[in-house]
Amino acid sequence: TNQLWALIFIDYYKNSNINELSSYLYISISTTSRLIDSLVKKKLVVRMLCETDHRVKVLGLTDKGKDYLEIIKTKRKEAWLNYAKQITASDIAAAKEHLLRIV
Repeated sequence: TNQLWALIFIDYYKNSNINELSSYLYISISTTSRLIDSLVKKKLVVRMLCETDHRVKVLGLTDKGKDYLEIIKTKRKEAWLNYAKQITASDIAAAKEHLLRIV
């Protein structure tokens, strides 16, 4: 969802603003603002004054937001590892055969 992508973006691009997030998500600034409002309400994101330009507000993750994102990352990694365990040698051979046809 856009909320998850917003958290990932805000975590990766420290001190980003709503305009940058809006461009990243390909959604309007007003929609992005409502998205951030909902994340602020959940105490996952905070709006802060930019240190170099006090007219601009930048976005940051709260400790709760960082913890939540870490839980999501861990669960995604576990899901991929569980999926990878199910791949058999014949699956790998079939994939390799198909890839060799492409190249």
